[in-house]
Amino acid sequence: MVADLAPEIKPPASAEAKPAVPSEKLRQDFNEAARIGQGLLGANRERETEGYSFSFNTEMFPVDYLAAVTSRKNTEQITEEHVRAARRASFGLTLEAARQIKEGGVNRTGRINDELENLEAIYGYLAQGADLSEELTAKDNEGFLSVSKTLVARQLGVKLEEVKMDSTQLQAWVKENYQAARGQIEGKIEALRSYFSR
Repeated sequence: MVADLAPEIKPPASAEAKPAVPSEKLRQDFNEAARIGQGLLGANRERETEGYSFSFNTEMFPVDYLAAVTSRKNTEQITEEHVRAARRASFGLTLEAARQIKEGGVNRTGRINDELENLEAIYGYLAQGADLSEELTAKDNEGFLSVSKTLVARQLGVKLEEVKMDSTQLQAWVKENYQAARGQIEGKIEALRSYFSR
């Protein structure tokens, strides 16, 4: 079990401040931000259940990222902090998935089943995660740096403050992971399409 080194991503205990944004709009924004992380986790559960050729090592997913994309009850008030945390968490979950694919850190079963639709879904979530990384870089750079450094620290097994990569290096690391992972998944998709078209 990898020690959870992630700085906690959670909304404040009080849901009072920043009432400027209508609550329904905040709920829509939260659902859209959390959807990417939720979708990736759902696709991974299917891979585990169906015994597909690989699944993600969920022990490497920071628990606060998992909590941040959890669906909220209709009676629960959504704040801008919930939305911000969900965006950062969806980015973090897709980036960790991409890193595992690139580094070969996924759990392999050795079975190849009819998994084309699932792989296409994962490819889509990785693409959306890459887009989200660019959005955070432009609009929430603090969040981008925090999530990126957290995952580098977890990969290396070091403390967060021991990660010495600057913003440019982190952006390159993030881009490299997404590109490599999407390339691998795309190759699997093409191979399956070729197989099924015989």
